[in-house]
Amino acid sequence: MAYNHGYAGKLPVCQQENGYLQQQVLIEADISIGPVSITATRSEAVDFAWPMWYDSSTMLAGLGKPEVDPWGFLLPLAPLVWVGILTALLVGPTAVFLSSSCFSMKTSRWSSYLSNIYGFIRVLLQQDISVPADWWWERMVFGIWMMMTLVLTRSYAGNLMSSLAVRHIPQPYQTLRDVIDDPSATMIWQKNSINAEYLRVVKSGIIREVADLEDEGRLAYHTQMEYPRIVDTLVRQGEYVLFGIDVLLRNLMAKDFTRKGQCEFYTSRERHFPFSASIISQKDNPILPAMHNRMLALTGFGIFEEWFKTSRANSTKCLHPPKTITVNASLSLTNLWGMFVALAGGSVVGLLTFCLEVLTFRGIETFSVSTYDYTTA
Repeated sequence: MAYNHGYAGKLPVCQQENGYLQQQVLIEADISIGPVSITATRSEAVDFAWPMWYDSSTMLAGLGKPEVDPWGFLLPLAPLVWVGILTALLVGPTAVFLSSSCFSMKTSRWSSYLSNIYGFIRVLLQQDISVPADWWWERMVFGIWMMMTLVLTRSYAGNLMSSLAVRHIPQPYQTLRDVIDDPSATMIWQKNSINAEYLRVVKSGIIREVADLEDEGRLAYHTQMEYPRIVDTLVRQGEYVLFGIDVLLRNLMAKDFTRKGQCEFYTSRERHFPFSASIISQKDNPILPAMHNRMLALTGFGIFEEWFKTSRANSTKCLHPPKTITVNASLSLTNLWGMFVALAGGSVVGLLTFCLEVLTFRGIETFSVSTYDYTTA
């Protein structure tokens, strides 16, 4: 069933002329052959039957290629868990240091505190550690920490193995803001449509920001007849986004799935310009009450909605494409470069710490020698 193709009465429509939208008056007809979106301007020229279709506009974009998150080794544990581990590495050694200072005969020194931190880190990294046998409570603290780290490390290893087998399928353009903030993205809107007209007259808001993209060469207008070619050649690449009526975009995805057997597009979760549509007739048409009754029956029994689902094969196949897939393949350097960055960063920090320790040791040694010479003299 087509929409916006049949009109009744004197229905004004939009036409592009010299950069501005002008109105034309179509020839008179009895009724429309398909649902027409309801607007205040059109209601002045024709009568609408009971709304039979509700829809809105959204965006159609190409699915990205499956990829592994290079920082996926951080994902097995939630951010709060990482914060909890770091907190435990500070609180645990502090508690041991204070307890040793208050209840034992040991001399409280910062070297003892640093030694405790070093011991907790060794346990976390599953390395050996020696605990003095003077006080059993220290063994108890380290034993509890070992049990905790055992659960953490086993959970981390299991989740990491699972996450490395998962490929993420990017769906970056979910809102208009996502498209505006991406300098490489270009939007395509329907030429001579109501949405395009609103885009040219809006004065503020995010739609105004979208309109300003035309000055940057990131906004283009095309007709519905050009959509199949545009979707196949431009939108599929990932840098072009098609903005249009949801049902039209769903039909484009269904047609592509029927042809290729796989989902290569997705629609954004954000919706704009909600509208209702119905068939129309001339003003004060005597058959309008009968049209109302027919529309109520169609919508009340869900017949019209079922027509939309069955009019196009595979119309619901790609409505919710998967965001992740599981594969069994070798990992490459492009998938794991995040770990190598962490390794390089840790090595640099270790080298700087080593240099600081050497300089500190030499400074202390020089100060000790100079003090000894001064005292001897």
